[in-house]
Amino acid sequence: MTILRIVSIECIVPSPSFDSESSAEIKDILDSATKLVDVMPAGIAGHIAQLKQFSSLASETLEFIEALARLGSGPDELYLSSSPIEREEMIWPVGSPSLDFSEGTKHPINITVPFDKVVGVYLWERDSGPSDDDLLGTLVVNDIEIQNFGTNNKSKLMGAYVGNPKEPSLYFVEYTLEDIGSSSSALQVDLADLLSMTAISTVPASSSLFAIKRDRKVWSQYYDPRVENPAWSGWFELGGSVAPETTSIAAVSSLPGATSLFVVGLDGRIWSKYFDPRIADANWSDWFSLGDNTFPQTSMVTAISGVPAGVALFVIGHDRKVWSQYYDPRVETPAWSGWFPL
Repeated sequence: MTILRIVSIECIVPSPSFDSESSAEIKDILDSATKLVDVMPAGIAGHIAQLKQFSSLASETLEFIEALARLGSGPDELYLSSSPIEREEMIWPVGSPSLDFSEGTKHPINITVPFDKVVGVYLWERDSGPSDDDLLGTLVVNDIEIQNFGTNNKSKLMGAYVGNPKEPSLYFVEYTLEDIGSSSSALQVDLADLLSMTAISTVPASSSLFAIKRDRKVWSQYYDPRVENPAWSGWFELGGSVAPETTSIAAVSSLPGATSLFVVGLDGRIWSKYFDPRIADANWSDWFSLGDNTFPQTSMVTAISGVPAGVALFVIGHDRKVWSQYYDPRVETPAWSGWFPL
């Protein structure tokens, strides 16, 4: 499996605050500037030299970029999405609607996008109103590019100039194509071996997967963007055989970095396991039961967190009633409440 990683974005020229007559020049640059590998321009001067090499404008490129800069535009309020429709499927920045890019601004991005034959990442300038955002350009990568670069070039830093003739700005995007298809780290799982799966995010831009396989064990893997070289962890086992084939797993994050899991066990009781990052040398707890009440092995546990470190559970019982139990950290001696019908 291949993923596209956006490493960084650099603003060569931000979009002007009004339309200009330079769309033909922008189109010429974008048509003639090929994607690069191994040679990354440094700063605006480096980009000008690179563009003069690729562009048919040749000596006029410098004057053209300087003319755009004199239009007096403010910074672009940039955001990225995986959709050609404004403000849908936004993928960056995390936790903010946009980020300012002025001439020469370069920001590390470090986000990953699943890749299947072709992928597009759209650069938008956010408008101050509820809509009418401007599309500044699109980075398009396809499987032909993988074939052209060859498997030996995967994970090498590549770059592309991105722009839109209708919004005469110019950006440089650095990216890599990475193969995560090894047996130790692949996201793929044998569907014939998979009973159920769920996913949560415990910190911004993170993902944690939890699956019950036919060995009746809970398996997990995660993606943590906080580490130096983020990558999927690879599947690992979370303890012994606890779940019947007919059940599913519930997961909730009640604190940043924390996870609590819940399943209907082989004995019909609700079993739990948690990871608490506040504990020194944090590790997963052992599986433990939440009381002696039993539930149908076809029941699904639903878990939510209403307050930090708090959890509430809901499950349908043998009597077809909804039963609940909660953990409230605000009381003097926090403990699980015990089961009660609603």
